[in-house]
Amino acid sequence: MDARVILIFDGYCGICTRMVLWVRAQDRQGRISALPSQLPGLLDRYGLTPEQVAKEVWAFDAAGNAWSGAEAIFRTLEELGAPWSSIAAWSRLPPFKQLAGPCYAWFARNRHLFARWGAPPECADPARGCLPP
Repeated sequence: MDARVILIFDGYCGICTRMVLWVRAQDRQGRISALPSQLPGLLDRYGLTPEQVAKEVWAFDAAGNAWSGAEAIFRTLEELGAPWSSIAAWSRLPPFKQLAGPCYAWFARNRHLFARWGAPPECADPARGCLPP
């Protein structure tokens, strides 16, 4: 099955890589293609800037719809299906919806504090072909 959601993440971030490894493990249907933002040409293809992808994760569907930050995470959870889609649905209800964006932004700004729970960054592997940081 072709991926229905493209998830663009910071390939030099161990926390981001850990999240992507989890998504890939849950995605038995191959619905999500998680790509590091440092792949040559990827930002141009999706009209993103380095500043945008340094700030938050992005998700795109085949129709060209885009989500960023917490909404990108929720869209990814929806695509994974049950039980994760239920969590995404609950996350869009008050008061979770009002808290999700600010909580995601805080975590993204402070992800270095959680580095010990990360994985080796995907772009640390030279075979991945990432642009330098």
